[in-house]
Amino acid sequence: MIIIPKQRAGLTVEQIDGDLILLDVSSSTVVHVNPTAALVFQLCDGQRTVEDIIAVLSAAYPESEADIPRDVAAAVESLLNQHFLEAAAS
Repeated sequence: MIIIPKQRAGLTVEQIDGDLILLDVSSSTVVHVNPTAALVFQLCDGQRTVEDIIAVLSAAYPESEADIPRDVAAAVESLLNQHFLEAAAS
């Protein structure tokens, strides 16, 4: 199954001093995401698959290519579990 993650509607997203803060007012949940998760979150547009996101980040950060699949999968899973992302399957 191919997962296509997208940012959930109704979130407040703030960038403060280079850090990304996600706020879900409906559940009073606030999350400070690390730089890797912030990049992943920003690439979750409902058009790219997880594999597409891995490819984009691998091209941008070839020195970290070995770690990117694991890091992207972990970030997507965490953001899905916290309901900051929704996933469509195709």
